[in-house]
Amino acid sequence: MARQLPDTKFVGIDINEGAIENARELAKRLNVNNVEFVCADVFELDLGKKFDCVTSFRSLLDACELTTQGLNFVGYRPEREESYKNAFMGFAQTVAKHLGENGMLISVERYTAEYGWLGWMQALEECGIKMDTDKCEQMQAQDISGTKDYSVTFAGFGYEGRALDTFNDVLSRKFKSGTGYMGGMAEFALYYDSEGEIEFTDVIKGRRTIHQYAFATAKSGKRMYYDAANNNRKIKYYNDKKEQKMRDEFEAKLKLYDEDKFEIKKYNK
Repeated sequence: MARQLPDTKFVGIDINEGAIENARELAKRLNVNNVEFVCADVFELDLGKKFDCVTSFRSLLDACELTTQGLNFVGYRPEREESYKNAFMGFAQTVAKHLGENGMLISVERYTAEYGWLGWMQALEECGIKMDTDKCEQMQAQDISGTKDYSVTFAGFGYEGRALDTFNDVLSRKFKSGTGYMGGMAEFALYYDSEGEIEFTDVIKGRRTIHQYAFATAKSGKRMYYDAANNNRKIKYYNDKKEQKMRDEFEAKLKLYDEDKFEIKKYNK
C-alpha cells in the first residue's frame, strides 16, 4: 500500500518485535520511506493522532485470541454474539481512538456470519462507528490451508448502517427462502426467515453449549428444523406432513445425551 500511494503516510502496528524488525528491513530494501512500524499491544495503543483510514486484515483473530477463548460456537445468537462483542470491545475502542471523524475502517476478518462477525460490528457500533452497509460483504480467499470464508466490514463515524441491519442485508443478498442451508447461512435462515417464536433445545456441558436444535415456522408457512454442533450447522425446510418425522429424528438425537452428564435446556424466543 505504501508503494502504491507514495504521498500517503502509513503506520503499521504489531506486538511481535521480530515481525516489526522484518517489516522495517523490507521497507529499507524496497526504498519505501512513507511507512513507520510500531511494536505495541493494540489494546494499549495510543499514537496521539487520528487517521483517514484504519485497516485490519485477518488480525482480529490473533489479537483477540485470549478474549475469545472458551466462547460458545453455538447457542442463542443474541447471547453468543453479545459475548463476542464484549471480547472485541478493546480492539474496537482502539480503532475509535485513532479513526478520524471522516475516516474509514476496512476490516477483513476470519470471524464470519457463522459466529463473531455480528459481534464485531456491534462492538464498533457501541463505539460510535457505523457501517457502510452497501460495501460490507462476505468473501472467500485462499489461505495456507485452503479456501476460507471472510467478513468484509467498511465502517466509520460518518455512516448510518446499524450492525444487525447490515448483517441481515449482506446475508439476504444470497438467501432464498425454502432452501436447505449449511453453515452460517443455516443460522441466518432460522432468525431471518422465521415468523413467531422459535422453539430451542440446547445441550450444555459445563459452561459450553455443544449442540442446539430448533423448530420454527417460516414466513412462507413451511416448517424449519435447525441442527447445530460446533462448526457444523444445517437447516431443513419441510411441510406439515413431515412434522412427526422431524420430531422423531430430533428426539432420537437428543437421547444420545445422558441427562446425568448433560443439561438439556428448552426455551422459546
